[in-house]
Amino acid sequence: MKPRTLRLGVVLALALAGAVGIDAAVDSPRTLMSRDDYRRDGLVIESQIRGEMEGCHAMRGATRELCRAQVRADERVRKADLAALYYGTVDSARQARLARVSAAHDIARAKCAARFAGAGNDCLRIAREQSVLATAQARLTSP
Repeated sequence: MKPRTLRLGVVLALALAGAVGIDAAVDSPRTLMSRDDYRRDGLVIESQIRGEMEGCHAMRGATRELCRAQVRADERVRKADLAALYYGTVDSARQARLARVSAAHDIARAKCAARFAGAGNDCLRIAREQSVLATAQARLTSP
């Protein structure tokens, strides 16, 4: 082995070992709420969603599917908001905005299905276009 290659290998190995040591020494990232509060709030959201889903079971047909879509969308948004509060990062805030857009799209799709009973291609196209525009805006918007 050439001495230059050997020296380069040793330097890279030391740099890697230093990076691993630094990573191990760093605590978990700072959050805006405690881990126990985050877990507790997540369980509260899940229990509330279960209760809301039970309310949807009394309905029939398209209204039942619309109710279920609204509850699932609400769950997705609430969990994303909770994660954004817990992590407090720009990425988690963007994920919460994207969850709102996705939830609105899911609800619009369910409304199209309930309203037009399979003949709502124009409704679905409009909902998809609005979702694409809102997604692009949510990705470009800074917190």
